[in-house]
Amino acid sequence: MEQPARSEAFVVGGPWPGDDLSMVKHISDRVAVMYAGKIVELAESEELYSNPQHAYTKSLLSAIPIPDPKIEAKKKRTLMEEQTDEDNINCSNPSSLK
Repeated sequence: MEQPARSEAFVVGGPWPGDDLSMVKHISDRVAVMYAGKIVELAESEELYSNPQHAYTKSLLSAIPIPDPKIEAKKKRTLMEEQTDEDNINCSNPSSLK
């Protein structure tokens, strides 16, 4: 019997919580970032990693370690100041997140 392709063998539906953003990128088509119990950013995986919009998302992505110690030592971290409710993106209209 022929083995299914890897992408067919590991199909997962529904939300999957993850705190390792370096791994989430490779297993998710869409990513929602939560801050203070609310979704603050929702985007296709590639878009979120290449063009993060929310300050918390930028901070999370800057915290992903780089396996090369020389590059990691020179990497600039993005720090976020505490956000208010007005700073959070309204996710009741997901089309506004694009």
